[in-house]
Order: sequence, then C-alpha cells, then structure tokens
Amino acid sequence: MKIKNILIVMLGFSTYFALQLVLRGYEHTESHPSINKAIIEKFNNYYNYDAKIEKFKNYSFNFSTDMTKLTGLALTNPGYIEGSTTNSEASKYVDEWIEHGGYSADEPELQAAVRHFYDPTKAEGSRHLTNRGTYWEGVYPNPRTDAIEWALGDTYKGESNIWSMRIGKASMILALTEKDTNKRKEHLASAYRCLGETLHNTADMGCPPHTRNDSHAAPLGYSGGWILGSPDPYEELFNPSVTESNKDNIPDPNLESYFNSSQTVRSINQRLAQFTNSNFFTNETINGNGLESYTSINKDGKYAAPLLQNLEYLPESFSFVKKFPSGREVILARDQSYFRFRGYPYVDKKAAHSQATELVPNIIHAGVNVMRLFIPHLEIEMKKTDEISDTVEINVKHNTDSEYPNSVLYAGPIYFKVNNKMHDSVLIIEKGKFKGVLPFQIKNNDMISAMIIMPGFRISTEKELRIKMNPLWGVWYIKEVLDDSNDPAAPKKGTVFSGTKFYQVLSNGYVKITNLDGSGLMQLKIDNSGLSFTISGSNSTQSYSQSGSVSSDQEKWTAQTSSNYKSGTNDYYRKYSSSGSRKPLSSKVKNNLDTDEIFSLGNK
Repeated sequence: MKIKNILIVMLGFSTYFALQLVLRGYEHTESHPSINKAIIEKFNNYYNYDAKIEKFKNYSFNFSTDMTKLTGLALTNPGYIEGSTTNSEASKYVDEWIEHGGYSADEPELQAAVRHFYDPTKAEGSRHLTNRGTYWEGVYPNPRTDAIEWALGDTYKGESNIWSMRIGKASMILALTEKDTNKRKEHLASAYRCLGETLHNTADMGCPPHTRNDSHAAPLGYSGGWILGSPDPYEELFNPSVTESNKDNIPDPNLESYFNSSQTVRSINQRLAQFTNSNFFTNETINGNGLESYTSINKDGKYAAPLLQNLEYLPESFSFVKKFPSGREVILARDQSYFRFRGYPYVDKKAAHSQATELVPNIIHAGVNVMRLFIPHLEIEMKKTDEISDTVEINVKHNTDSEYPNSVLYAGPIYFKVNNKMHDSVLIIEKGKFKGVLPFQIKNNDMISAMIIMPGFRISTEKELRIKMNPLWGVWYIKEVLDDSNDPAAPKKGTVFSGTKFYQVLSNGYVKITNLDGSGLMQLKIDNSGLSFTISGSNSTQSYSQSGSVSSDQEKWTAQTSSNYKSGTNDYYRKYSSSGSRKPLSSKVKNNLDTDEIFSLGNK
C-alpha cells in the first residue's frame, strides 16, 4: 500500500515538472521573438514611409538599425517556477531588447503559462484560465490573472508584473527626463524590454487557445502530448518560418481601421482577442454540425462562433473554410478520417498554417499600433526672439493622450542640423524649455533644425529656422596689415596685427564690438546694404572709418580701415587692409590689433 502511494506521489511530481517544460505560448525562445521582429520591421516601414500620421510627422524610426547599445537587466537564466530565473546586466541593441521581451515574457514558464489566457466571452474578472486540460494541472497554483491585465499592469492583479506596459511607459518617461546618458540608456533598456513583453501578449491574443480558455499542456510534445496533456496544433506547429511567410499579408480591413484609431493598448489587445475567439477553432473547441452534430472536446469550449454549419465545406480537401474580409479563404478545420472517409473534425498542420495566414498579419498590425501608442508624442519648436540678436527659444511640447495622460517635461540633449549638416555641438535643456544663445556661432541665413535623438527614434522641428540677422553678427578672427601712416611712432609698413572680436549689431544703428569676454567695448555707427558695410565714429580728437564687404557665404570679410587722430598739434593717420574670418587664423601673429590701442571712441 505504501509503495502504491509513493508511486502516485512520484507520478504527480514527475508530471508536475514535465508540465513546466511545455506550458507556454508558441515556442517562446524563437517564435515570439520572430513575431516581435516582424512587428518592428513593419513599424519602421509603416511610419517612416507608408503612413506619416500627424503624431509622427516629425519622427523618424530606426528600431532595426540603431547601433546604440543599451545596458539593462535581461533574462539570463530561464526557469520553471518563481525564484528559479535570473536577470543579469546585459547590453543589447534596441530591436534585440524588444525581441528579448518576446522571449522573457514566458518566464518563469509555469507561472507565465497560467497568466497568458484571456477569454473575451467571459465576464470581467473571469477571463483568466479556468480550464484544466489534464488532472495534473491542478497541482500548480492559478493566480486567476488574465493575460491582458498581466501584460499591461493596469489592474491590482497585474501591477506586480515588473515588465508590464505600465512599467515600460514609466521607464520611457524617465528616459525622456534624464540628462545623464548612461542612466537614460538604462531606462530605455527597461522600456523596450517591457514593450517586447507587451507585444508577446498581443501575439497571444492572436493565438486561438489563448483566447478560448483552452489549456494545452504538452509534456511530450505534439505527437505524444495527449498521454499527459492536451497539446494544441496551432501552438505546437507554429515556428518562425510561419511568421516570415505571412508577415507581409494584408490585415483584415476592419481590424486595421480599428487598430489605427485605437487610443489604448488595452482596446487593441481586447479587440484582437475577440476577433480570434469568434473566428477560429482550437482542436478541442470545435462545435457545430458537420457529418453529424459535434460538441467540443474541451468541456469549457462551447463557443457560439464559429460553428461548422456556418462554414463552407470543400469535400475534395475535407476542409471547413471561412472567407474573411481580407479576401483570404482560411481552413478552420478538416474531417478526413481513414480511407478518405469523414470523421470527427480536427485542426491539423494544413489547417493551422492556413489559420496563420489570417492571424499573423493581424497580430503584426495590432503590434504596430501598440508601438504607436507606446512612443510619446513630442514636438520641438524653435524660434528667434528677434531679428537683431542671436537669442533663440526652444520648446519641447508633450501632447498628452490616453496612454500618457500626464505632461512629460523633456530634459536632456538637443542636437542640431545647420544647413542640412549635423553639428557637433549639443545643448542640454531642462523642463522642456531653453532661451539663450546656442552653443555654436550662427549667422545670417543659416538654416537650423533641432532634434531629440533617442535610440530607436528621433524627433525634429517641423520647419527649419532661417536665421535673420546682420551679416556681420558673430565672432570674427581679424587680421590687419598696416599699409601707410604719417606717424613716426607707428610700426613699419607691412606690420601684421590680429585679434578676435565679437560683433553685435544693435537696433539703434550701432554695432557693439567687444572682446570675447565682453571687455574692450566700442560702439560705432554702422551703415550696411546687403553684404556691404561702413563702420564709423568720431570725437574731438579721433575718427575711424572702415568700409568693406562680407563674402557671399558670410564666412569672410575684407575692408579698408582708416584711423585719424591728434597728438598735440599734429594730425596723424594710419591706414590698414583688414580681413575677417569666422574660422581661426592660421598665421601666428604676436601683435594685437593696432586700432584697439589708438582708438577708444564712443562708449555709449
């Protein structure tokens, strides 16, 4: 008697651990990552080229090609029960983190299995898995949590999921408000893994057994699983090649429209679950009138739709077929028995792969819209405060929505393009606002755009800002060559002088010329027409005149400069050939600008 009891206990435990090996959706190490990969690729193409929606009109996406490594916690040791898995620090690209989430969502395997069911026909609070495919499935605990609330983390039961959509959005907000580069990358690693795990749920909502309360443990695989379990053909026969061969199929037009207009991830996953539940059989939930009247094998599987009698039957292939709005004719079940007789209907490889032709494109398009809602809507505005200063304003605005109802104030780097070329200067802003001088010199007619660059996507100003300011405005590296003088104290002719000055053209008709540190202030009159200019000034003992022109690219100027001054009763002059460049002068000149020493007009 004792031996018999011991054998029963041993059988129970062995079955328990066998179940842990297979209680999972699709094959999570390959199939779910392949679906996430297809969603990423479709998202990049859809919103970069095919569907430039208002939200993303200033976005560009490179989830598949971004070469930025993000360091975060990845599942490095899979396991079956809570406490048996390990998360360790790892570095991955953006798409790798999202694909990794497709894998890690099914760990630990036993707990993940019972949390990944959502039956839309049941009342709220009862949509979790209740079906037991085998007696032994009662050995492990059922948390009575449905798949969507677990993936989104938006209910009391789901909030303990640390890789939920809720945590992912919080991590994205932290990344957008973190100035430290390394910390920002850590937050993004978390955000993208959470996105990947949410997309795993989207894929499950396009998998019939996950939406039909059909437990499908298969400890010995598809061919022998019936001994201890009830394997589902669709799950067991799905592999990455099925994703690849169906990823470019058009989605159901009604679902496509619904997903494109959805404002919440929950509504997308719920709608996909409803579609899957009401249109597809699992092997153990086939109902209706075929050769005879059939009731589902699964005692919990009596669903109102589909029903065999409402499908087209093709006798030559023993197939029950449904034509979908997408135009595809899908085999939902077959009933060929021995010697080409009809028998109890079933889902086989042919039917499972036919179902995938309809389900995979709808999963992918649903996933594309989950990603659409996961990316916050930011806009960058840049403007000049006036036409005579180099002060600009930058505002990063967050447009709130159902997924991000609270305003996000961006903090971090702003990058720039100047005349369609990336500039190497970066501006760090806080609370989404900046007013001041850019960290690089700007000049008249420059075309400038500002960008937020995040691994996976970038946001640009809608329009380039054309700089309107006097062509002389800015920093100039100046060289003077003494051409002539009647002053015996003057250096010899040909002496070269150099200096660096900052020119600011004022609204009162004056130009303010200073050293870069603001010292040595001179304010002189300026007259200019287009690129030509005349700068002049005088007092009782001195006068100064400089006439020249700025080059068409506004990178250089040349001028003739004349300085007149009195010393005692004598009148003297000095004349120079002057030139300016926005780039440092290559010649090494020790003499400071001569005119600085002899001219100190008009400190207005």
